[in-house]
Amino acid sequence: MFQAKCVEKYFEKYPIRFIEDAQIARQYRLLEDAGLASQFVAQATSAQCGTPYPESLRVIGITLTPKGIAEQWPVHHELGGGWDLVTGRRELVAVTAIVSESDLARAEFTWRLIPTVAGEALGQNSLEQQRASATLRRQDGVWQLIRIDARPPRLREPLTASPLR
Repeated sequence: MFQAKCVEKYFEKYPIRFIEDAQIARQYRLLEDAGLASQFVAQATSAQCGTPYPESLRVIGITLTPKGIAEQWPVHHELGGGWDLVTGRRELVAVTAIVSESDLARAEFTWRLIPTVAGEALGQNSLEQQRASATLRRQDGVWQLIRIDARPPRLREPLTASPLR
């Protein structure tokens, strides 16, 4: 999510032509409605927008509220800076099976995506339960994760075909 963005001054009148501007404005509005950010609008400048003709542009942006700051989103510095909003987190539902051969093991499990505060504000829904597997190797008496595979079971490699790391 960018802190500020140059947009077409009258993008609302032409939402199809300026769909990206309309989507950004919608996201800013949703974050503001959730109390995570405050919106602002400013006159565009040549320096901000990288054009010698900023008259047809404006700047829209957000600043985080105390509630938004409390989320501690990672900051990025591309294109004027902003935040990498975390919209969901994975939740383990159940371990459904464990298969082991010698020093290799595979745990089959189900998980789902749970929306965060930002995810809820932006309309992220919980996903139905997903299936995956984790392949582990015992080395020096300690189990180490080799890979997590979300492909359907019929497409996964046999346990003995797992590569050494």
